[in-house]
Amino acid sequence: MNKTLEIELSPVEAERLEALALDHGFTDPAEYVKALILMDSEIELDEDIEVDLGDPAENFRQAWLEVKQGNTLSEAEFWKAVADDE
Repeated sequence: MNKTLEIELSPVEAERLEALALDHGFTDPAEYVKALILMDSEIELDEDIEVDLGDPAENFRQAWLEVKQGNTLSEAEFWKAVADDE
């Protein structure tokens, strides 16, 4: 059984939501919100897992070098790449 969730937004909030949905490849803001909720529910943090993020200074140097070389993505390209990886 499907249920309907209603969210009140100001005109400015609704406009921003529509823009974000389009930026992330969604034509329907409701589908974008559903995707955000589903994505959030899939994230489970396990405090026992240690993640080595490497040296922050070296990571920054590498990122800065990539930016200077023009190796960047637009926000829309970034989110498409993220979606393609899933």
